[in-house]
Amino acid sequence: MPPPTTANVGTDPSRLRRPTTVNGHAFWYTSLAKWHAWLAEARSTSIQERKVASHNLRRNDAVGRIMQVTGVNASEGEYATVQRVVKLEEQLAQAVTLLRRCARRQGLPMFDNDEGDKDEDEVKVEVGDKAGDEDDPDTGDQEQDATHRAFHRDAEADLGSNINNDGDELFVEEEPMTLDKRLEDGVDTHQLTTFCFDAKTERFELRTIRRSLGISDVLIQTTHSGICYTDVHAKGKGCGLGHEGVGIVRDVGQAVTGLKVGDRVGWGWLHSSCGSCTTCLTGYRQYCASASGFAFSDLDQGAFSDSRIISAAFAYLIPASISSVDAGPFMCAGASVYEALDAAGTKPEDRVGVVGIGGLGHMAVLFAKAMGCAVTALSSSTGKIDDVFKLGADDVRLLEDMETCHQRDIEGRHHSHADPKPMNINVLLVTSNEVPHLERLMPLLARRATIVLMTIQEQALNIPYMSFVLPGHRLLASTEASRDNHVKMLQFAARHRIKPWIEEYPMTVEGLAKAFDKLEKGEMRYRGVLVRQGHEGSRSSTLGLQPLATSDTG
Repeated sequence: MPPPTTANVGTDPSRLRRPTTVNGHAFWYTSLAKWHAWLAEARSTSIQERKVASHNLRRNDAVGRIMQVTGVNASEGEYATVQRVVKLEEQLAQAVTLLRRCARRQGLPMFDNDEGDKDEDEVKVEVGDKAGDEDDPDTGDQEQDATHRAFHRDAEADLGSNINNDGDELFVEEEPMTLDKRLEDGVDTHQLTTFCFDAKTERFELRTIRRSLGISDVLIQTTHSGICYTDVHAKGKGCGLGHEGVGIVRDVGQAVTGLKVGDRVGWGWLHSSCGSCTTCLTGYRQYCASASGFAFSDLDQGAFSDSRIISAAFAYLIPASISSVDAGPFMCAGASVYEALDAAGTKPEDRVGVVGIGGLGHMAVLFAKAMGCAVTALSSSTGKIDDVFKLGADDVRLLEDMETCHQRDIEGRHHSHADPKPMNINVLLVTSNEVPHLERLMPLLARRATIVLMTIQEQALNIPYMSFVLPGHRLLASTEASRDNHVKMLQFAARHRIKPWIEEYPMTVEGLAKAFDKLEKGEMRYRGVLVRQGHEGSRSSTLGLQPLATSDTG
């Protein structure tokens, strides 16, 4: 027989009342008779069995039972987490203490350890004539009614509240805590600390908020985060920074089934979409009219943080063979170039051209080579030629001199030759900070080539009409990856052991300042990764994390 709750009282208004508040926490009370019946049944077990039952009642089932008997709206997902079980036990004990005190004042046979110095688990119950003879329902009901009235009077004195004494249920005229009130009081919420940029002081600073975990959300303890040029664009907004996060799941909403506590996951730019439009249903939620992401939603959260709450549908399990420090750049740069190559229908026999060899472009070279494609890199920097060959490119062209082709022979020696109209690039990915003049790129393209725009810019795009239309070229736009391609990208990267070229920085004020300065100057080689204190040099460990610091020494 379970303890009395709203579930076995029913929804009859005469049996179901508002919650009584005990030290600020709401509890539902049913009739004293039901408590008698429950405690009487418990008496039939041995002392040891009662101890085990009591322990299981208050610990193993505490979360579900307390949520049943409190006034919390389950649809909001405010279910107690494992970390709150101990606190919930204390609240339940307070409720039982209140019942005992009221019963003792009336001389009711509810407990025989009125001295209050016995073990809570060794509760004994006496049920006799005073509680009503179970064989005589009328007698029992009359005495229970008298018991209830006396109980109400003492409860009113204890609580100092306006008790509705209708001879049935105990309740206080107080509504359950709303979501806003729980957020204000810090009930069922998590503290999140994130770096943002203060334009007035021109410094990075920490911002702390409290956020509730939704039914479909996960709480991720951040360990690493890649840094992207999109972070530079967003810096002036004053929002939480970072969108190439990696970390460990520390809590999950009750509707989450694909992830569990302890999983290592990452997340990228996209945070949400409607999930019901044709675009979402066909798998391209990144193009949903209601889609939102970094710097446009959840402005008080980011990946440069100690923790992040995000919908589980936008978090991705990281294969064991990919280290956490390498996983960060995959969350945005890796996923984006994989999506672009897939959108263009890239085949192993194609030659892929990559405009701009930076954080995004160097990943494009790595993925295209792993797909079996020939790669032509187009860069504005002569200092990157050696790096591009090490990344795997077959030839290099400088944007100011695209008629000259730079190659490396089998012995690693560089040579160059004039080749003004190769017309051999089947897929051209534009990953530079600005789209170059397309008419200069037309001589490099094979017939019916596909140009994929990945650059973020405000300027208008000019297309040379006839040289674009007559060869049958296509122009595509590609931004964030679909969930399917994000998962496939991680599997592909693990299978082919793709490793981004990274520079590590501590996740501190000084670390962020150095990383952003180098990125904005175009000196990053080629993707910066911010590392939480306690994870320096770590490949996959989840231990030893320290709080975010405002300095390297802090």
